This record gives sequence, C-alpha cells and structure tokens, in this order.
Amino acid sequence: MQMVDDEAARQHVKADPDVWHAIIFYTAGEVVRRELGRQNDPTYKPYANRVDLYQSAGWQKLQKALETDWQPYLDRKVDLKTAMHNLVRDASESGP
Repeated sequence: MQMVDDEAARQHVKADPDVWHAIIFYTAGEVVRRELGRQNDPTYKPYANRVDLYQSAGWQKLQKALETDWQPYLDRKVDLKTAMHNLVRDASESGP
C-alpha cells in the first residue's frame, strides 16, 4: 500500500483506493496458476476471474492495468519500480 501511495505522490495523481487489493487478487491468481502448472491451460481461471470480481467490483480499469503493467513484472520482464510506476499511472483516477 505504501509503494502505491508513494508512487502516486511522485506522479501527482490520486491512486485508485482499490489498486492494492486488486494487486493481491491478481498476483495470487497468477502464482497459483504457475504453482499448479496451469500456465497453458485455457480452462483454468483464477478465483477473481471465476467469480467475476473485476466486473462486479467495478475494477475493469484495474484489471486492464494489471494485465498491461503488472503482468510483465510477474513475468520478470520489468523491474518492480517500472511496474509500479506504470500501474499507478494507468490505474489512477486521472489515468487512461
């Protein structure tokens, strides 16, 4: 939560108050997918997707930002600082 708040302050934006919660759901779903060896299994859906959490909570914008900006961090394609910067930018209340 502090990293989100610090990055939002650096960017002078208001972070979505649910972004840290969405990060937890998204990350847990991805870790479970990997641990179960289901990366290439099109039938596997993380819990948040199975219960349609992103839609029901109004987190569509957060889901898109997580897929675009956080997934590369989980895939070790970008560092944490870059992922957090991009995620806060795209998930902020004033972002795209």
